[in-house]
Amino acid sequence: MSNLSTHSRMTKANVKRRVQWFDVFVFILLILLSAIMLMPSINMFSSAFKTQADILKFPPSIIPSHFAWENFSALFKGYDYLVWYKNSLFIAVICVFGTVISSALVAYGFTRFKAKGKVFSLFACWV
Repeated sequence: MSNLSTHSRMTKANVKRRVQWFDVFVFILLILLSAIMLMPSINMFSSAFKTQADILKFPPSIIPSHFAWENFSALFKGYDYLVWYKNSLFIAVICVFGTVISSALVAYGFTRFKAKGKVFSLFACWV
């Protein structure tokens, strides 16, 4: 009887160890995938501080050789950036408002009315 209980304890320990290694593997994989997904944003952010020559240089580098702060002053002096920002903000607010209103109406329809295929339609809306 004691051999069975010892064997079951060892099996539980081995399973626990296997789960821990699997968790470490998944964690490392998620970190790598997150880094890959963030690379375009990091590249765009670092390109804001690069000169034109640094942007076109091959192989590309993440850290610029010279931080070009004049890019930002040229943006505000040479272009009407604040108008662009205001227009983008206006479009974003209208889109969010329209999405919230239409989603509320659709949700009301799904909760109050009985219809054939309602579950499939709700799933299609989620997807």
